[in-house]
Amino acid sequence: MAQAILNQILDQLQFLELAELQQLNQAVQDYLANQEEVAKRATFHQALVASGLVRQIKKSSYKKLIKQQLVHLAAVAVFRRWQNDLITALTQCSSGKELTVRGFAKDIELAAAFNTSNCVPFFTHNAYIKQSIQ
Repeated sequence: MAQAILNQILDQLQFLELAELQQLNQAVQDYLANQEEVAKRATFHQALVASGLVRQIKKSSYKKLIKQQLVHLAAVAVFRRWQNDLITALTQCSSGKELTVRGFAKDIELAAAFNTSNCVPFFTHNAYIKQSIQ
């Protein structure tokens, strides 16, 4: 079948002018170059999959997401447990004890004040900046 089509195309070439033949030649060259690129890309993708790299990246991202979700759930659970007595929770934890020893007990009180501000400190470029909450 392919040979018959090729013969028909070759028969039609005799009716084309030189400029048309040159255009046809360029179109065929572009097509072949594109096919080579597609084949190279497919080979590269197959090599990535065969190496296990894609699976490892997906697995790593999935594990990171699960870990973030678990940390979030734990944080929510701790907050709910202590939301009516944040000052006690913060003064009894290791960081709260360290702050108290260093003379920053007032900072713990400020941190324990719940729903009293629409602004939170946001750490960026080695400094805290004010970040408003809507």
